[in-house]
Amino acid sequence: TDISIPCDIHGGFIFVIRERKTRKRLVMDQNGQLIGDPKVYDEIWDLTDIGGKPAFIAKEEGKCCVVYDGKNIEEPKEYDDAQFLTDIGGRVGFFAYQNLGWFAFVDGRNIGVQEGYDVIENFIDVGGKPAYTAQIVHQNDFFKVIVKDGFILGDEKEGYNDISLLVDIGGKVGSAVKKEGKWFVLLDEEIIGSEEGYNMVFTLANIGGKIGYVAKTKEKVFF
Repeated sequence: TDISIPCDIHGGFIFVIRERKTRKRLVMDQNGQLIGDPKVYDEIWDLTDIGGKPAFIAKEEGKCCVVYDGKNIEEPKEYDDAQFLTDIGGRVGFFAYQNLGWFAFVDGRNIGVQEGYDVIENFIDVGGKPAYTAQIVHQNDFFKVIVKDGFILGDEKEGYNDISLLVDIGGKVGSAVKKEGKWFVLLDEEIIGSEEGYNMVFTLANIGGKIGYVAKTKEKVFF
């Protein structure tokens, strides 16, 4: 039997056990209680503490499900893939792939466009609301957008060439975005710092409730 690294859950812990004979996996808590329904899966990942309760993603017979506090999330019930299990203000957030598109869910509610996205990345909690980046394909081209609580920030028809970072700054989305060859730092939709942009933005951080970053121009690197 193989045992994974434990995940802390509100003072206790959970871990994954793989049975050597069947190669099936199950989740057990510190008291030896099995978690989930069914309690045995082909694969298990993203062990997470959400609101002090255990959550994880599991796959059985080719389909994925999200298990929270020992029960499967009812909607959607199953999907082809699931990633980025995230605590969104004590609610269960995750990405799911189904019907040829990626969707963002919080407590079973789709947070985004109904037809889904080509790619979703960077799922974070911003003041108790979900925020993420999504890639949209349009007329044989693609662009990226920032979605906050289901709404696109900025120009939803053009978006950005790239988005590398997201961070919560007092309930607003701090981000580094690339457009027309230059990188910009945004706070929700407002440009922070140089309006001409930078050659590169290396990192973003919440420093005392304000946005901090390291950027590079042709002449220098500065904070």
